[in-house]
Amino acid sequence: MSDSQWKRVEALFPEMEGWMEKRSKMGFWQPRFFRFKPEHESLVYFAGNFDTKAQDVRGELDVHKILEVERIEKRNSPTNSFYIKFAPGHGFDRGLYLRCGREEDAIAWLRSLQVFAKSWSPLDTIRRSALSLVFSDEMIREFNKLLVIRTYAQGEAVIDTDSFYLLKEGKIGVYVRNREGKEQFYCDTTPVCLFNEMALVNSIRNVSSRRQSARVSVHKQSSRVVLKAKEKSVLMYLPYKNRTGFLNKYGEVCGRLDVLFRNINTCLSKIPLFQDLSAVNMQKLKLGLHYHSLDKDEVLFFEGEPGSEYYIVYSGTLDVTQYSPQNDGQVVLKTLKPGDSFGEIALLLAGVPRTATVRAKEKSLVLSLDEHTFRTFIRVAQLDMNVLMRKEILNTFDKCGIPFFAGIPKEELARACKIETYDKDTVIFKEGDL
Repeated sequence: MSDSQWKRVEALFPEMEGWMEKRSKMGFWQPRFFRFKPEHESLVYFAGNFDTKAQDVRGELDVHKILEVERIEKRNSPTNSFYIKFAPGHGFDRGLYLRCGREEDAIAWLRSLQVFAKSWSPLDTIRRSALSLVFSDEMIREFNKLLVIRTYAQGEAVIDTDSFYLLKEGKIGVYVRNREGKEQFYCDTTPVCLFNEMALVNSIRNVSSRRQSARVSVHKQSSRVVLKAKEKSVLMYLPYKNRTGFLNKYGEVCGRLDVLFRNINTCLSKIPLFQDLSAVNMQKLKLGLHYHSLDKDEVLFFEGEPGSEYYIVYSGTLDVTQYSPQNDGQVVLKTLKPGDSFGEIALLLAGVPRTATVRAKEKSLVLSLDEHTFRTFIRVAQLDMNVLMRKEILNTFDKCGIPFFAGIPKEELARACKIETYDKDTVIFKEGDL
């Protein structure tokens, strides 16, 4: 278990212990005291009553075996109970039901345990996606009922290009066809990524000709992209019939979805790194984006973690903090708002430790681009890295304020520079070199 996972648990739930009720095989609720044990990588629970000190160990849960953690709903309302699904052979073949006395405790335990889960439940997958920005709780539950879940074997292609997809678990490879029809690997996608989202937007009209036109347009665009499972993967998709019914019932959401996806284009076009991209290349760039939906106080990454992604804030606000020995705690360096970007060094030097921690101040949506996808995008779009990074070079000179370069026009200085990366222990130049 990585240090990062335990850090995330501590950030979400500092006490890492507390009372809950565990449902027995007979259906009775029994009070148990639960405590995280990082050194054992487990969750230990003790017998006892709420008003006594629990000392009798009754069981230990291996967090490596957690598959899913889902909050239980009753009559379309969340309860203070949740269900843990384990891998086979753990001793809880039917899963484990736990209940908290207070809603805030249930949320804290739920989010902490979900750090270790191999995947999210279908409902939580929707809630963690960009759709949560425009869907109400009622819409999320209704949308979940209409989704069809399908498992893809490694190497299997996703054939139906007319459907909207949401990746629940696994890894889907995105391949782009060139003019000769040859497939080029572009990027891997992670859970909660959306595929063919414009099919969802274009389905709202009931007029036959408009519907057919939308479907042809979507098919023409998606025919250039091939999706293949890089490992065993689970996709949730919305068949054409189901999505038409959903959007007819919740007609107002179509406009919100359209604004959401169009605003991503606007957001990207304002980033200095991407503002000169053509419309075609902007679409290629969007294919490689990952979406991170963060709840309040959720950590995007910690100081010291290796970095490999560049981030753009789409909505919400995030604090950038750094540990201060003088204060023996975190100090806020700045607050990021929509349109801000950070982590660009990761596009050039993947693995460099992060210099600060980034935590959401409120529910936020962050877009990211990893180093491998960025380099592939440069190649597929036939762009010059140095030209694309020119504005970043200018920003670097502004920050450094080196007197030697003060009299040289910035654009001329940027054109004369090029970006190079070096592996550890590589000799950049030797004494006496010209």
